[in-house]
Amino acid sequence: MLAQNQNEVMFVIPEGREKRFLWSESWRLAWPVFIGQAVSTSMILISRMMIGTISASSLAALGLGQMIFFAVVMGLASISVGMVALIAREIGAGNFKSASRIFGQGTYFGTIVSVLLAVLGIFLSRPIFQALNIAPEVLDDAAKCMVWLFLGLPFASASFFIGAGLRGAGDTRTPMMIIVINTVFNIVIQYVLVFGKFGIPKMGIIGAGLAMNIAFLIATIMFVLLFTFRLAVIPINFSGFRIDWDIVKKIVKIGGPTAVEWELIQLGLIAFVSMVNHYGPEPAAAYIIGLSILNFSQLPAMGYNVAATTLVGMCLGAKRPDLAEQSVKINLRAAVILMSIISVLLFAFARPLITLLFPESSELTVNLARLYLYAVAICQPLMALAFVQAGALRGAGYSISPMIAQSLGMYVFRIGLAVLFWKIYHAPVHWLWLTQFPDFLFRTVFLSISVQRGKWKTVKV
Repeated sequence: MLAQNQNEVMFVIPEGREKRFLWSESWRLAWPVFIGQAVSTSMILISRMMIGTISASSLAALGLGQMIFFAVVMGLASISVGMVALIAREIGAGNFKSASRIFGQGTYFGTIVSVLLAVLGIFLSRPIFQALNIAPEVLDDAAKCMVWLFLGLPFASASFFIGAGLRGAGDTRTPMMIIVINTVFNIVIQYVLVFGKFGIPKMGIIGAGLAMNIAFLIATIMFVLLFTFRLAVIPINFSGFRIDWDIVKKIVKIGGPTAVEWELIQLGLIAFVSMVNHYGPEPAAAYIIGLSILNFSQLPAMGYNVAATTLVGMCLGAKRPDLAEQSVKINLRAAVILMSIISVLLFAFARPLITLLFPESSELTVNLARLYLYAVAICQPLMALAFVQAGALRGAGYSISPMIAQSLGMYVFRIGLAVLFWKIYHAPVHWLWLTQFPDFLFRTVFLSISVQRGKWKTVKV
């Protein structure tokens, strides 16, 4: 458990109650992530629902723009995995001041990189959409939306790094509360800007991008206030705003492969969208709808992914590899149970869910989205296994294995088979939905082998 001692957070393992401790800690770390991610995902879903009332092509454009932007954000956030692993190790070992210094260095470095990427993204917004076959009638607005999103990238990066650092120290509740408050602001601002309320001109998808920009700024301000009033479980030490390259190298060594992994996955998903776009605006809208619901369905796997990352790091820092291994099993069991329940619910309620959330969709769009969710339902237990095992390995600093598994699964099995169905067999678009299953099956098997081999328990960070 985490205990406070003279303003320092400590990781204490109760003797004789280790298994019960791991179950309770897994749930304590995971449930705020469920809530936070659910609220954050709701914001994206509501944004798409608003734009979906305008047109299918606008919905497809916004969905693609958000995917491109979050591909960059997740790449940056993935580097923070290295920071999380190092902070968790130091907390487990009782090195509080070292954890605080790592926290500051990771956040500072990530923010600097985000500024450079924001400038690049602003200049490339329009060419990217042109290359991805976006509908001509929404090209200008989609590019302007992306410009606003990239202007907010430094704030998004700072929020992700600070939230990740707190999670690495065992505090998943504070980031959750800030996400909830931030999302309420975001939804209200989006409604006003998208539809032009209270005398403000109607801005459509441009308003959606601007609203997200403002929301990231608000989140950053809330985190700054948290540290200003010393309310955080761990302080953030920027070391005079000088980069400590020894710490940065350690962060990048662990987080770098995860960043490459997530960038490759996001680029693969964007390539997948580009293929779907060739089938027309309704299949493209169906995919964005299915993807929006998928983001909710995988929340338990994401929550236990974070719990596994933090617990494995802390247990290894405390010199208890036996408990680190036990924590992996516990998180896997909990995630598979919850994801299996969601699988059944998706099969039972796919169509009503789609028509409830996107009532303006055509019959073709609804049917294609329904088939997509059936494919997602089949994959739910595999997602649980893949996500949690990958999180556990990253928490140990063993991030190369997840990178290989996720990248090969995406490009060989999902993209490779999708190209085969589309180009060679000229198959209907719903055949492309089926490629998720071999993708996640491969990831699960590969990661299971890595976990069973046990080399991650002896990694030096």
